[in-house]
Amino acid sequence: MDILNQAKDLRETLVSWRRALHACPEIGFDLPRTKTLILQELTAMGYSPKEVGRGSIVAHVGPSEGIKIDGTVARVGAELDSGVSRARLAEGAGIDGTVARVGAGRDSGVSRARPAEGVEKGNYVSRVGDTVGAEKGNNVSRAGHTVGAEKGNNVSRAGHTVGAEILLRADMDGLAIPEAARVEFRAINGNMHACGHDMHTAMLLGAAAMLKAREGELSRGVRLLFQGAEEILQGAEDAVAHGVCEGIGAAYMIHVTVNTRLPVGTVIVPPAGVIAPSADYFEITVQGKGCHGADPASGIDPLSAAARILLGLQHLPAREIPSGERGMLTVGMIHGGDAFNVIPEAARLGGSLRCYGEDFRQVLKTRTEQIARGVAEAFRTRAEVQFPAQCPSLVNDEGLRNRLCDALRGELGTDRLIVVDTPTGTAGSEDFSVISRTVPSVMLALAAGDPTVALHHPGIVFDEDALVYGTAALVTAAIR
Repeated sequence: MDILNQAKDLRETLVSWRRALHACPEIGFDLPRTKTLILQELTAMGYSPKEVGRGSIVAHVGPSEGIKIDGTVARVGAELDSGVSRARLAEGAGIDGTVARVGAGRDSGVSRARPAEGVEKGNYVSRVGDTVGAEKGNNVSRAGHTVGAEKGNNVSRAGHTVGAEILLRADMDGLAIPEAARVEFRAINGNMHACGHDMHTAMLLGAAAMLKAREGELSRGVRLLFQGAEEILQGAEDAVAHGVCEGIGAAYMIHVTVNTRLPVGTVIVPPAGVIAPSADYFEITVQGKGCHGADPASGIDPLSAAARILLGLQHLPAREIPSGERGMLTVGMIHGGDAFNVIPEAARLGGSLRCYGEDFRQVLKTRTEQIARGVAEAFRTRAEVQFPAQCPSLVNDEGLRNRLCDALRGELGTDRLIVVDTPTGTAGSEDFSVISRTVPSVMLALAAGDPTVALHHPGIVFDEDALVYGTAALVTAAIR
């Protein structure tokens, strides 16, 4: 349990980071103060962090070197006892911060070649063209600008090579919720960390500090991803598009949870398979014809139509979700009009769809459009339906999950660990799902107090004693 004890030694620093982040919550990709704090702290630890995409930060610890291929950064992983000669072309972030990795090729005896050259020795193959890697047995290095080494039956997902490095991810954006919690470090800018992303970020900073101190012991590289825009379901997709999953063999995250009476700091391991639903945010604009409130017959009322669309949408969860499926529909906002005596030109509704099955997900989206447009037409209005943000359901990889359970038992003991084997399914979505659909991944949960409210409540107060356990869990996932 030395990892947990070391995390406990960091408690005051973890709390300090968390409170600084909590006091300045920022939204979406617009995270200047948050990113400045993270960049400064990582740099002070000895990292060379890079901004990636529209609003994320990546740092690397452990054995690797940077090589630049076609403007992107690839990492050559630690090749222990391999006698490998490395072609070191450049270091640092590539164009737009795009990152790729070359994974560990242990005992391969392969001399690295330039990207356009192939080297073959035994069953190991260095690919010709844009792909440089190693194969053994059934391993496959994919074509394209993918650089990596695979071992066992690892396969690539969505065009990304499953490699040797570990990814630890924390989200860092807040919510547009005025804080009502009575704490001395409460936010006063109209936003709030009501989902605990300040806790997540502080724990990943703690893990960064501990991993840096153990860098010489690491047998593989660890990539740290501080991701923006999770709440608007755009950050993970943006980060993946900029290469953060290239060469990654396993990805992990931990999410605080409340509204539970579990002891603070309890790490919860969900079952394998789908553990969180997909999410599709929708916007419905109802176009009418404005007029004077005293002469409604001269106009077409979009508010009346919007109200009936809202009621019509409630039909979906009540009558159209089969017993074998789980799905949710929420209308979270409705806007229209600015005056007491004016019928407006348009009204707008917004909400979310969630479900666990990807096939039924499309059914819900199609029916939402049909109901909105059909009801609007019945009231002489016109409805336009858009889905501005989305993420798939989140999948926990069975093999990674089972190995992590064993490691966590050794580091945390049984009094701070709960392994859930029966699928229960959380109602909340998480855009880490994009990463889970790209490389094998595991999401953990962490009991963080306040049994009286749920996440996203303006008065929620997280228990900071949970920070040390979450930090220890992340470090354990990275090195065990």
